[in-house]
Amino acid sequence: MSFVSRAPALGLAFVGIAALVLLSSGPAGSSFGPAPTRAGPALVPAGAAASGNVRVAHPVPHPSAIPVRGSSPAAVHPLTHWWDGGYYGGPTRSPTSAKMTMTLPDAVPSSSEFYYVLLSSWDNAGSYDQIGISNDYGTWGWTWSWTSSCAGSYYYTPNQMALQRGATYTFAMTIASGNVTFTVTQGTSVLGTIIGASGGTHFVMTGFYTCNSVSYYDYTDYEEIYATVQTVPSFDFVFAHNSVSNGSVTNWTSFGSGAPSGLITAFQGNTVRQENQGFSMRFLGASDHVTLAATAKAYFTNLSLTRWFSTGNVSLSSAGLPAGMTLSFGSSGVAPPFNSTVTIKLSSVHAGTYLITLTGSPVSGSYTYLTLKVKVL
Repeated sequence: MSFVSRAPALGLAFVGIAALVLLSSGPAGSSFGPAPTRAGPALVPAGAAASGNVRVAHPVPHPSAIPVRGSSPAAVHPLTHWWDGGYYGGPTRSPTSAKMTMTLPDAVPSSSEFYYVLLSSWDNAGSYDQIGISNDYGTWGWTWSWTSSCAGSYYYTPNQMALQRGATYTFAMTIASGNVTFTVTQGTSVLGTIIGASGGTHFVMTGFYTCNSVSYYDYTDYEEIYATVQTVPSFDFVFAHNSVSNGSVTNWTSFGSGAPSGLITAFQGNTVRQENQGFSMRFLGASDHVTLAATAKAYFTNLSLTRWFSTGNVSLSSAGLPAGMTLSFGSSGVAPPFNSTVTIKLSSVHAGTYLITLTGSPVSGSYTYLTLKVKVL
């Protein structure tokens, strides 16, 4: 298997206050093989000098095809990372488009983490086509990938463009005349389009796809995890409104490949929910940022907690407060569902913009969090 850090035959068209809700729901690794180095929004060959829009150089693995356990030798299925999610288990279909909608966690992701959250399907030319998001070492990014036949070589980028935390996007793939087109939209606005010459004319939508005598999961919504601070990501991910050119996508079955025990993938019609934590958090009724005058004495907002399944008591905490700012919760340390009033008080706070982390921690020790941006004038 080769690893390609460029995308030949690509056509590029690139366009380029706070209430909280907690919803209660359910190994770090490294890349394998030669990997490109991430430096800005483009792919850079391993060892290349970083320049331009550079954050930090990290090894960046491609999103991989998922062999069915027992169907391939270990060399084809290196356990340096893991997958978990749902695969389509209905009748075989041959659509020419596929899409889903996702709302990103309303939090600044950890700069120590790298993982993908993807909609994937093989096409009839043997290309493994994928679209979705990544946590690219502290940035939510739009990602896409296609391959040569039988996923021999990957053409991809982990972060074509940065995405906004808390925003809702639709990720779509269409295929015709040998080209697969990857598109990300926000509402009615097309934010970016990438075209890859996969050679296919339709997607192969079935439970399993066999290539070179190896069986792979085919049409899937899943997360692919390389490095996380906790055992699993700090957030749940919801793949909503899964559909293809010939109808809605239902008939889901859960799978895990090398994943930690205890993860839950829940299905409701054409929605797949990847539950990494016993609960999720989101702002409700207001934005994730607030501007306060230095003379303001207090700011109030509401916090609502709801659970997916039993998670025990959840304690709320905050971090990142500047000198002169305090934050308190009206309720904490009880089991969801419950409501809590968040109170921010100011006393001689210097003007500036502050990112406040609001964390919910159950008794199990795992946690999830949100980021509240507070600007003091």
